[in-house]
Amino acid sequence: YYNLGLSESDSRAKVISNTRALISAGIPASKIGIGVENVNSNGNLNDDLNTLNIGMVNSAWAELSQSYPTLRGAYVWSINLDQGVGYAFAKQVGPNIRN
Repeated sequence: YYNLGLSESDSRAKVISNTRALISAGIPASKIGIGVENVNSNGNLNDDLNTLNIGMVNSAWAELSQSYPTLRGAYVWSINLDQGVGYAFAKQVGPNIRN
């Protein structure tokens, strides 16, 4: 699921709480991925108020993966957008997910 169109801090909190709720409801962590909408040219997620930045994605991932090591992953909606900025999302988020 996506970061839900909230402010960065609210979005991060909601991603974490929704992930915990889904797992508590019986959905395996291995079936859940965190998705984000866009990447801009400075390597942060789109700067509008309704997205997470890469640091927030990494922070949410770190917190969740401590409790749920089989959590599936994270992705950006369009690989073409990430490609256009040198794969900023893949390069900054990917290593944290693989560890």
